[in-house]
Amino acid sequence: MNIIKHEIKSSRKTFLVWTIALSLYNILIMSIYPSMAKEEAAMEELLSLFPESMIKIFHLDKLSMTDPFGFYATEAYSMYILFGSMFAALIASNLLAKEENDRTIEFLLSKPITRNQILTSKLISYLVMVTMFNLIVSLATFTTFEIVVGEYSKEIFLLLMLGPYLAHITFANLGFLLSAFVTRRKSIYSASLGLVIGLYVVGIIAALSDTFSFLEYLSPFRYLEAVDIVINGTFDTTNLLILLIVNILAISLTYVVYNRKDISA
Repeated sequence: MNIIKHEIKSSRKTFLVWTIALSLYNILIMSIYPSMAKEEAAMEELLSLFPESMIKIFHLDKLSMTDPFGFYATEAYSMYILFGSMFAALIASNLLAKEENDRTIEFLLSKPITRNQILTSKLISYLVMVTMFNLIVSLATFTTFEIVVGEYSKEIFLLLMLGPYLAHITFANLGFLLSAFVTRRKSIYSASLGLVIGLYVVGIIAALSDTFSFLEYLSPFRYLEAVDIVINGTFDTTNLLILLIVNILAISLTYVVYNRKDISA
């Protein structure tokens, strides 16, 4: 419990910066929706000027920018899920890697505490922070929807908030796994961001090219597309199952690797 409190307290500045930034971003985007929705003809003319690749990436051929969910999906969802995943991966990977980087792991292991207890405390710490991050951003977004949209499907809204949360948890667990291998602070930051951005780019490549469409199975972002939520009003069960397996494997492997590795104190 002391480790959990310590980790949450020591990460509070990072948590606040990312939370406030993403909350303000969603608020700003949805605040301009009413004025954009009134200019339907102008919006259609503007979209006709977009290159086909951009239309395909943001699914503008399937979503309407004059619809609140279509607007949110194209303007806010992709950035929220991407940058939130960066935050989650950075927070989770740093919690474990910093102990060896800062030479504090020897102090921890000298206490009557096992490696599994250390891992579990770190795991709970980042799960709490990622959950609170999503709750606050979702609340800010919900408040804005209530003010500027009024009537809309609460079920679809909930799914649009849940989608990024699932992605953030997934990348947090993958970042946690990375930290079992990479112990230098600068290296783990680069590896975590590289993982998130790399898989995001993989998803874009898969969307643009029929030749590389198989790559979509490698990107968690492709499993939680906003367009699927808006159009179908639900998540694909198979996609959720795959993400569940990925998360279980990431956490399990972290425990296995960390318990077997030689700790550099």
